Amino acid sequence: MGIFWGLLAAFGYGTSDFIGRGVSVKLTSYRSLFYVHLVSALVLLVVTVFDGIPATVTLSSIGLAVALGVANTVGSLLLYRALAIGKISIVSPVTSAFGGVALVLSLLAGDHIPFGGILSLLLMLVGIVIVSSVSDAPDDVHRTGLKGLPEAIFAAIAIGVNAWGLQFVVGPLGLYIPILIGRVMTVILLGGFARPTRQSIALPPRDLWRTILAAGVITSIAEVAYNVGVKGTTPGIVAVLASLFSGVTVFLALIFLHERLARRQWVAVGIIFVATILIGYFQYFAV
Repeated sequence: MGIFWGLLAAFGYGTSDFIGRGVSVKLTSYRSLFYVHLVSALVLLVVTVFDGIPATVTLSSIGLAVALGVANTVGSLLLYRALAIGKISIVSPVTSAFGGVALVLSLLAGDHIPFGGILSLLLMLVGIVIVSSVSDAPDDVHRTGLKGLPEAIFAAIAIGVNAWGLQFVVGPLGLYIPILIGRVMTVILLGGFARPTRQSIALPPRDLWRTILAAGVITSIAEVAYNVGVKGTTPGIVAVLASLFSGVTVFLALIFLHERLARRQWVAVGIIFVATILIGYFQYFAV
């Protein structure tokens, strides 16, 4: 079942990112994220009610979950912005480098990291450097591909902080409450800062509600699938397979948006993709 849950999570994360990108283009990344996470919060609230609230909940764990929710909101907003203005085939793999950020934080915290994990991290950095490079050719298609890349890099950092910090709150809060708190923080923060930042959170057009509902429900299914999977007997397999989500997003972009990349961009995307899988492998399987 680990393979099933891992693939379902990857498909859900990748598909919801692609759908979210479509909504962001028609609305704004700010408005799109607000409503997608609002829908997701409602879905996760239902899941949490059925799963129950652990007796180990503490105020400190809730406070940390709130802080992580802020980081996740920033990361998600940057991701939606990057997907809306940049090439998905570059933005999505770069954002998936958040696993490398979590690995660096674990290393700084004094955790034992296998040598292969460090090499995988370096490989990921090489891929990001290559995908960020620009040739001197004036007609280089790669120049236009850099749009959204800074947002993707900072999104990876913010989401990586959240991914690393979740390990400290899932014990007392369980698997779903931290994610629910993160979604609620998105709604609160984006709702609160809408007027000062002159952003609109007005109700979207009626014809977009199905798409928004789809994105919110699918991302929630991905979260549930991932958490059910890691609670099973093969959490490593689930984590590694779930890390393939950027491949799903890239595939959808190729099919529906016909994105075109320079040859070295494809090489860089491949390097980042392989490094992401290796980081997941060494985190869970290497001794």
